[in-house]
Amino acid sequence: MKILLLGNSLNTMIQFRWDVIKYLANSHQIYIVCPLDKENYQLNYQHKNVFFFNISFCRSINVFKDLVTLIQFSKIIKNINPDIIFSYSLKSSFFSMLGNWKIPNYYFITGLGSSLIHKYKFFIDTTLYLSTHLRKLIIRHKDFFIFLNTDDRDYFIQKNLCKRKYAMVFPGEGVNLEYFRFSAIDKHQESISFLFIGRLIKDKGIVELMEACKQLKNNHISFKCTAIAPYDPYNPTSLHTMDLNDFQKIGINYLSFVEDVRPYIKACDVFVLPSYSEGLPRVLLESMAIGRAIITTDAHGCKELVSNDNGLVVKARDSCSLYDAMLQMSMKTQQELTQLGLAGYKKVKEHYSLSNVINNYQTLIENKANKE
Repeated sequence: MKILLLGNSLNTMIQFRWDVIKYLANSHQIYIVCPLDKENYQLNYQHKNVFFFNISFCRSINVFKDLVTLIQFSKIIKNINPDIIFSYSLKSSFFSMLGNWKIPNYYFITGLGSSLIHKYKFFIDTTLYLSTHLRKLIIRHKDFFIFLNTDDRDYFIQKNLCKRKYAMVFPGEGVNLEYFRFSAIDKHQESISFLFIGRLIKDKGIVELMEACKQLKNNHISFKCTAIAPYDPYNPTSLHTMDLNDFQKIGINYLSFVEDVRPYIKACDVFVLPSYSEGLPRVLLESMAIGRAIITTDAHGCKELVSNDNGLVVKARDSCSLYDAMLQMSMKTQQELTQLGLAGYKKVKEHYSLSNVINNYQTLIENKANKE
């Protein structure tokens, strides 16, 4: 079977789905369509039955550039003639809807995204509504929407963007428990160590994190905090004016990029993600797999992963709530932090492991094959 994967970034396609891609390539031909924005990708990611196609992709809304992408994608569809299409992200799903009218689509809604949260909400809702209902009038097969959390699914159903029977919830992108191995925390030092990993955008809660750390420092709480936050110039909530001094003044060790996050997760006591909205944040799952206690928000995609047994849930956009949670964690013993981390690891192993996600993909593909 020919399976086409459409995404907006080679980095996320590889980082989040390479293990799944390699598994599926054992039995199928896999065609990856995305911007090939990484040098020597063919050398780095060669694999039997995996083929790459380049496509332009503007992450903001630009009618002219989006039309170019749509034409490119339509041509690639005709060239490959796949049996099934998996599209990842909201905008990729638009292109998949409008770029083909014959091939079954599985739209992976990996999060509602900053554009939907902010100024383009009405435009995107309307366009998505018209696109989905137009396809219903023209195509014979049924498309499916795949969500990473129930809140996003319920939003689409409420807006009449899809029917419940064509909406599914996946257990994330899958965490490789061999790669992200459980690791007990180091002997608890006097200073508790926090870690944040996420893009340098407002929607990740980086401003609230800085305000909470400032409160900790002003109240003479001994702590360490590392923020790994690459700059994202294309996001509408990107923090353009942040620099190293802004972080250092409040005791945050800032890193713009690291090749491997595992040593940093292992070195921390508590992982913090005060995001405003997510699909199902992989970095939380990776930190839970390694065995770290979690602080996150009550936002879509975050609250599903954390309960009292493995961390603390705070109010989104609320630095005081975040400060209180970080303060609570700073008063816990090593044994208490270890128990929180162990509970998170067990949750990932039972529900969100790579094997669980691969089984879900297999079910989708088998259902498609059985209908032929």
